[in-house]
Amino acid sequence: MALGSYRLIGNEHVDPEAISAGGFGAMGEFARLHAGVLLAVEDTTSVAYVHAVAPQLGTTRSQLQAKQRAYLVHSVLLLEADNELTVEPVEQRRWCRGDADFGKKHARKQRACEHKESFKWQQASERVNAWLDPETM
Repeated sequence: MALGSYRLIGNEHVDPEAISAGGFGAMGEFARLHAGVLLAVEDTTSVAYVHAVAPQLGTTRSQLQAKQRAYLVHSVLLLEADNELTVEPVEQRRWCRGDADFGKKHARKQRACEHKESFKWQQASERVNAWLDPETM
């Protein structure tokens, strides 16, 4: 089983986003049909490393050459409002900040919304809405 998993992960023709989209789409369908009032809670966090994989990741600190490097994860978790139960994660995106983008924070007010990292929040909300209401697609 483990060997098959490694082959799947290492296959350049496999799109990780397509795999997660299938699972999240199925969860959205299930939630739409079986859950009551839903709350979509979303947040971005970083997963940081200081060992050998760190140079392959992006910066999340105030120093470009920081020892600790990370990738960012934006997730949306569905909660059923009436009984306060967690339904499932229904959306998640992962990315690394490029070193070329380091130091551009101060010019953020001049950039269009679509070119800001915070735009990922809007995109996540739109994708969750599409999972839960197929007529909006």
